[in-house]
Amino acid sequence: MNLLDLASIGRHDSLYVSPRVDDALLSCAARLRSERSKGHSILIVSVFDAAGFAGSPSPLVRDLGASTYTLGLAREDPEGPGAPPSLPVFDPVKGEPALDRLTRMFDDLRPRVRARHVYLPIGLLGRRDHRLVVQAGLAGLANDHGHNVFLYEERPEVFVPGCVRVRLGLLGARLPAGAVRGVGEAGLLRYLMRAPQPYAARGQRPSVRELPGVIRRAAAERRAARAWNPQRAFGPRLQPVLHAADEPSAAFAREVLGSLVPSAASRARLASQAAAYAKAVGGGAHVERYWLLLPQLDGRDSEGVRLTEDETA
Repeated sequence: MNLLDLASIGRHDSLYVSPRVDDALLSCAARLRSERSKGHSILIVSVFDAAGFAGSPSPLVRDLGASTYTLGLAREDPEGPGAPPSLPVFDPVKGEPALDRLTRMFDDLRPRVRARHVYLPIGLLGRRDHRLVVQAGLAGLANDHGHNVFLYEERPEVFVPGCVRVRLGLLGARLPAGAVRGVGEAGLLRYLMRAPQPYAARGQRPSVRELPGVIRRAAAERRAARAWNPQRAFGPRLQPVLHAADEPSAAFAREVLGSLVPSAASRARLASQAAAYAKAVGGGAHVERYWLLLPQLDGRDSEGVRLTEDETA
């Protein structure tokens, strides 16, 4: 993957920001394929010069016809599976040079790409790199009118029961009435037992020494999000948008899974969990959920916002 040269980057319809190589590809496979089938130009920018999966990088992103680059940032504080949680996305971070540098990079990138749709990770299960990326992305890419900013649910993290509810609670997200019914909730034991699984699927299985840290972090975040009230919260206003894939896009998503996850057992487990997730959020062979960032309007609600077919397809 080539290092991003701002001078050579032109306008694209959609910008997908991926913390590491292939993170966005697996999470947004059906959406990516759907946009390309409509002739949309796509730019995928990975932030860190590291693979998101043991099988990265996938050749399918090149076959898709998307432009792919990396910012080439090195990890400044290597994260093991048991690392403590990072600060909440919408809180100011002091003494973190990577955040300032990345925000400036995104601020320089935004007017060159002029994307109609921007996709950022939502930051499930306390991954430091993902939360740094979304915080910088919201500061550097989400401050223009005339485009949509979506937070995508990372895979395989999203298959941990209850993790989306926990993340929305940590963000203090304000949701339209009824939207909370689709975010899922799980008992504490089930949530904690599944929390280490995404690391194993990525080829980063926690060691015996790291496993308690993974569980402690998941438990701490769940406790911190317990008081969340989605209709009275004062954080970002988000609206769920479901992308129900057609069969070609669903098939592409299955191909991506097969190319990134080398373990047959992990692939089978993730395929089963993806089917269960699709059924839970809206049905269909393959469903991806995105969270549209709505403007903060003084004294007015946004439940009446409508997206055009082109914006939601």
